[in-house]
Formats: sequence, C-alpha cells, structure tokens
Amino acid sequence: MALQNKFIVFNKESDYASGFFDQCSVDATGALVQETPFKLATYISPPVDSLTLDTWWSKITLNLDQPEDVFLKVSVCASNSLLGDVLYDTAYSLEEKMIFLSEDRRVVEIHFDRGLLNRLKGRYLWFVVAFKSNTRQLAVIEDIKIEFPVDSFIRYFPAIYSKNIDTQDFFFRFVSIFQDLYMAIEERIDNKHLEFDPQTATNDDLKHLIDFINFQEIGVLEKNQARHLLAAFDDIMKLKGTSLGIQRLTKLLLNKECRLVESYKIFSGVRDKNTLERLEKDYCNDRYHFTIQIFDCRKISQEQKKCYVRIMDAFVPAKTRYKVIFDVEEIETPVEISSDTSQIPMKL
Repeated sequence: MALQNKFIVFNKESDYASGFFDQCSVDATGALVQETPFKLATYISPPVDSLTLDTWWSKITLNLDQPEDVFLKVSVCASNSLLGDVLYDTAYSLEEKMIFLSEDRRVVEIHFDRGLLNRLKGRYLWFVVAFKSNTRQLAVIEDIKIEFPVDSFIRYFPAIYSKNIDTQDFFFRFVSIFQDLYMAIEERIDNKHLEFDPQTATNDDLKHLIDFINFQEIGVLEKNQARHLLAAFDDIMKLKGTSLGIQRLTKLLLNKECRLVESYKIFSGVRDKNTLERLEKDYCNDRYHFTIQIFDCRKISQEQKKCYVRIMDAFVPAKTRYKVIFDVEEIETPVEISSDTSQIPMKL
C-alpha cells in the first residue's frame, strides 16, 4: 500500500547554487558543510517549485553525517507566489529575513533531522537550515529530501473523522505520525535488498557485509575501494591461492600489473655459483616461497601498500611465504611465469 509521493533532493552543488550561504558551503560531493567550528552556519534555499498551486507539502528529511553531535533548526514555509529578493540580499540580517519569511505565512520549525510539514500549503516552498557542530569536527549535511504532496491515511477512515472541524486537525496530526512510522518501515522492507549490494549499501551496512563474509582485512580499505572489492568478491575468492587470483586482486586493489615469481623455478637447473649468489639476494631458494613483483608504484602511498599486504596475507595459499617488491620497472627472470590458474605449491 505504498503511496507514490514525489520528492525533491538537494545533493549537488547546482541544487544549492542560487540560495543564500552564511558560514557554510557545498563541497565536491554535493554536501552542505559548516565552514568554521562552533560557528552557526545558515543556508536559505531557493524556491522549491512543485509546479502545482496549493500543494500540500509532506515531509523534509536531512541526512546528517553525525546527527548526535549537531545542533539543528529548520524553518519551512510555503506560498503560491514567489517572494522578493530580501531572502538573498546581504544588506538584510538573518533576523530580518526570518521576519520577512514569516509575514502572513505559516512557518513550521523542526529541530530534528526529519519532520512532518503538517500540510504546509503553496506551490513554492522555502527552507532555512541553521546548524553547527558541538565538537571541533565540522557539521555535514549529506543531502536534503523534500516530499510532497500529502497523501494521508486519513482517507481510509470513516468520514466522521475528517469532517469534524473540532477534531480534524488533531486527528490528522495523529495519523500523520503513525503514517510516517509505517511508511518508513515499509520503505526499508522494500529496499532491504539494497543493504546487501556493495554499491548501494550505506557505510554501516558495508561494515555488516564485511563481518558477514568474515574477511575483516577489507575494513582497512577506503569505502569506495571496499565496495569494488566486495562486488567482485565472489569471483576473486574462486581464485584464492592461485597466481591468476593474486594478479586480479593486485589489479583491483592497486590498479597495477604484477608478476609472480615462484622461487623454486628460478633456482631449478642453476649451477653457476655467481648466478646463485645473485639470485639469493632477491629470492629465497624455497619451494614454498614466491615473490610478487608490481610494476610502477610511484603514485601508490605507503598506507595503500600496507593495506595491500594485509589483504594479501589472508589471500595467499596456506603454508606459503611470500615477498612483495614494489616499483619494478623491468623484470628479467630465467623462467617465464605463466598466469594460469594452477595453485602455487603447498605443503602436504
């Protein structure tokens, strides 16, 4: 019984562009960010157009990065006609703008990250967001979602509840609270599958996915990189412990080509003492040892290299030892290493 409400989302720089900014700005990801710690940031939106006169606005939701540490106040009003330029004129103070906004118009104030607009009516809607972090960490609003029109559950009740003037407003508010809770549960059920998709899961759901597959080493990666690895996890794990699997994992983690050098193949058949001494400087003469040589790693940070080694520790064959050589420009080995899926030798 999902109601098909429309919605408008502010999540790009262009969405906020024609509004008024005070102590806040929009970053590259489209988030509204407080500029100075402990200073109140204020944003006044441009008119949000529903394209329909007398639209009943339903709900506004703000996606806060750290909601428990943020002071928030949202003021919302609506009108069938456009307001003047007072809201965006720097000659007027914020207090004067709020007085102008509330003249002959009902303003709904919300002090949480989501709130019902109680049938705020008008073609155009404006919202004023005042926010600041209570810590030194800057407050971040990832996006702002506005839903309309109101499609109330009250229409499923007998007419006496909606026709009685004395009880209509209270009953509408009461049903709206229940409806908001119910629709949130229904939406979560309908979108449950998105929590198991690495590309659409939230950061918290991503942690659960990592716990679920019991591969904790993925947690050291950046979020976007972890998503890509989880998406390819099934195919990668089929190749666990193989030379092809290690090559593909290296490509996925570092976006670099690599070559596997299996030490026993290099020393096999070598009798010259000088050659053996030279090889032993770079390779271990051990049947259960191999070397991963990675090309051109000049732009890869030390942190990325550490993450790579931690994940590879859990991926290489059991009972084997390995060494990683970064920044390999030219590789010369006595034996050509194939990239088939044969498993690297393991102790029995």
